[in-house]
Amino acid sequence: MKAIYLVAGAIFALSVLYLSGAGFAADIPESGKALIVAPVVNGDQSALQKALDMRAYLLSRGWSDSDIVFLTGGLSEPFVDGPATPERVMEELDNMATYADGDTYVQINIYDHAHGTNGYLAFQLEGGDLSVDTFVQKVNSITCDWMFLELSTNYAENVANGITKDSHIIMCSHAENQVTEFNYFNIVNGLTNSEADTNGDGSVSLEEAFYFEYNVVTDLSDGEQTPVMYDNA
Repeated sequence: MKAIYLVAGAIFALSVLYLSGAGFAADIPESGKALIVAPVVNGDQSALQKALDMRAYLLSRGWSDSDIVFLTGGLSEPFVDGPATPERVMEELDNMATYADGDTYVQINIYDHAHGTNGYLAFQLEGGDLSVDTFVQKVNSITCDWMFLELSTNYAENVANGITKDSHIIMCSHAENQVTEFNYFNIVNGLTNSEADTNGDGSVSLEEAFYFEYNVVTDLSDGEQTPVMYDNA
């Protein structure tokens, strides 16, 4: 796995775009299957807005609400499909593996905090932990044409290193526990900003959105924060 662009970093938490094949330069399609997870742990609801932004963006692209699974314990709206527990997240990842095939676009967005001790890493979900190893195993079992995997969490590099899929994978992650970086980087802001359309084709690709947000992060952090892009092709 080679790094092809360096943008911002922390000792234990990196912002990563992880990609394979041509998926990175593509637009998010108008249909697919999405899992959006925004756990509320210890009363912290800071991740919810990013999750809501992503859901709104997919709906604006023409997605059906039935193709977006939204898990959180912080809201009671009708579109919420249940709490963000480890059991429910694993269930929905299994459902994705059943649903997906070689022509399917899959998107997974987890806005969370991870913690680790003695080599054990886990996402801190509602009601308990989901080990990073288990999550990676579930993701690697999903067959799809390409995947956009956004992990708004620390220990991002450890997750990126575990993804072994041959399909087109884009991984964008950043550290929720580092408040400034978490607030600075929001891929939806790039996807919905016409200024990010640098090639003038009337739409914003994930690549254009990332570079737009990279400039935002670099400017707001005075160059101190560094998302990293990895190419596993």
